[in-house]
Amino acid sequence: MKPILLYLVLLLTTTSALAQQRIVAGRVTDRSTGRPLQGCVVLQLGTTNGVSTGANGAFSLSVAPAASDTLSLVVSMIGYLSQRRQVQFYDSANFGLSPASKELCDLSINWGSEAGLLSGTRYAPVGAFVRVYHSRYIPLVSQLQASYQTNLHRNSAAFVQVGLPTLRPSYGLTLNEQLSYQWLRAAPRNMRFQSYSANVRASVYRLGPVRVPGLIVGGGYANLRESRNGEQVEITGFGYTVGLQHAVPYPIGLWVNVTATRWSGYWQLQGSAKRSLFGRFGAGINYNQFRKYREVSFALFRYFY
Repeated sequence: MKPILLYLVLLLTTTSALAQQRIVAGRVTDRSTGRPLQGCVVLQLGTTNGVSTGANGAFSLSVAPAASDTLSLVVSMIGYLSQRRQVQFYDSANFGLSPASKELCDLSINWGSEAGLLSGTRYAPVGAFVRVYHSRYIPLVSQLQASYQTNLHRNSAAFVQVGLPTLRPSYGLTLNEQLSYQWLRAAPRNMRFQSYSANVRASVYRLGPVRVPGLIVGGGYANLRESRNGEQVEITGFGYTVGLQHAVPYPIGLWVNVTATRWSGYWQLQGSAKRSLFGRFGAGINYNQFRKYREVSFALFRYFY
């Protein structure tokens, strides 16, 4: 009986430890050519915890739980300048190394951003977006994202999202809070819509050998104006949101976000997926649907760090 109890205690302890572990994944490439770099050393700053990149430049590093949602990594390789950067646990950690020159100093960067173009398939074919994270100038904000799309006439769509500092109650649980504002106008549908929402993403990232999707819950307030049978109708009220966010590991390397919001009398479905391409570049797709409005947008973007 004692061996069985001992085995159960060891199993529970091991499972708990694994649940506390977090994973940082990404790729390392040559900054000038985009060629993946094999054999680069990726090291957690201030520790001996590290891994080497594979044939496609990809790496996956397990780290212990921390008080922040960011981690300092140092990437080095013979013939290249070392690079140190803050990365997020739930985002893609991509590095572009520059060939070594006479300068023998490390490149130290504590912030990052993304910027790119957006193209809707129905209502707003022209647009752009920018996302800034880990900025030293706005310490109370973990990230700031804004986008705008238009058809250069009467259709438009705008989105602003602010990420707040991460909370860690206990047991490896991570809470990420986000405040969002959305506005759109679709002239062919005689529709105007705007919403204010607050969401929380709860995640333990990994439970034993299984990667666990993050749970998204929240709520907000929306106003919808549209024309029905020649009459203007206005729907205003509060709603609630549920959804999932998941990081599919390499070689797929997708970051997926899906939410469903129940407003007064109708559902709003939103989703996005993005993937890194060729080192500092990436591509993604966004989807937004409610009532008779449906829009699919494609994104091409570049990382800056």
